[in-house]
Amino acid sequence: NGIYVLVNLARNGSSRIQKQSAEVVRALAPESTSDLRILQNELFVQGAIPTFTRLLRLGDAETKLYATGAIAVACRDRFVKNQEQVLDCGSLELLVRQLRIGVPDGQAWAAEAILESCTGQAANWREFEEHKGPELVCRVLYTGTVEVQLPVINLTIQALKESQAALAEIRKPSGVQALEAVKVSFSMRRLYQGVDKADQCLKVVSA
Repeated sequence: NGIYVLVNLARNGSSRIQKQSAEVVRALAPESTSDLRILQNELFVQGAIPTFTRLLRLGDAETKLYATGAIAVACRDRFVKNQEQVLDCGSLELLVRQLRIGVPDGQAWAAEAILESCTGQAANWREFEEHKGPELVCRVLYTGTVEVQLPVINLTIQALKESQAALAEIRKPSGVQALEAVKVSFSMRRLYQGVDKADQCLKVVSA
């Protein structure tokens, strides 16, 4: 079984092999939902979330990046068993840290992984809130590069729907200011999808 081998290498291989294993898992994400579910279930059975969380904790910057991507794939489209493991393994705290202090790629992938891990999971949002996630989202919208701002605005949209604490935080003047600033940033780069998403968030916080 290929997934068994990959997760085993990520668990026990040299640091180079661990990084490559996480990279392959991220790249494996299939287009079709049924194939994605087969992959995600196999990742669950082989203990992928605890393994990639360990890499997120102990790996170098590049290993952390690919481990983040692998976690996002494992949880994509509300795969509940892996989302629950993210909570059990303490992965969210590490993903929030990656969003806070990672390189731009790491921040962007962390925003995606947090979104995939939390969507539809009230307990995961609470964990995100406990680690000051909503405040961090406002800060990254304000100061991040555009490559980071795009996945963070996606995370913001979902957080506003599912997290009362995020709604309260982003409703503050500093949050509204961050959304207005990111809208200008997207507009200047003609990223009209980003402008629409920022508008969507501004409507919610002003309602």
